[in-house]
Amino acid sequence: MKPRHRHLSEVLLLLALVALPGSVLAQSQAPGAGQRRLSPQQRQEMFQARRDLERRSHAARIAILQEADRCIASANTWDAFQACERQEKLARERFKADIRSEAQALRARFGLPPRQDRTGSSARAPKATI
Repeated sequence: MKPRHRHLSEVLLLLALVALPGSVLAQSQAPGAGQRRLSPQQRQEMFQARRDLERRSHAARIAILQEADRCIASANTWDAFQACERQEKLARERFKADIRSEAQALRARFGLPPRQDRTGSSARAPKATI
């Protein structure tokens, strides 16, 4: 019986060693970790640029919703309604790509590493659909 326990403990040790670099990496990329390397002036500039980006983001999302609302209001058939929904989805996808690109450029401007995409268990749960 001892050899089996020894094998199990070796496997567990190997798994722990494999998982260790991931946990260390996760800690090194914790939110705000890169900003600690910025000077107070750079942090203020980054804040202002990020705030401006967020305000433009809000305005763009509102514009997408308003356009979708106008389209849906004028739709007289199911096909027209679905076309409005497809247009809105495409507009949101383009918007997300653009804003993500701007945010990455902002991080690069301040010498911060690019953000990792949120995938896996920490990603937001899918939204319910009608």
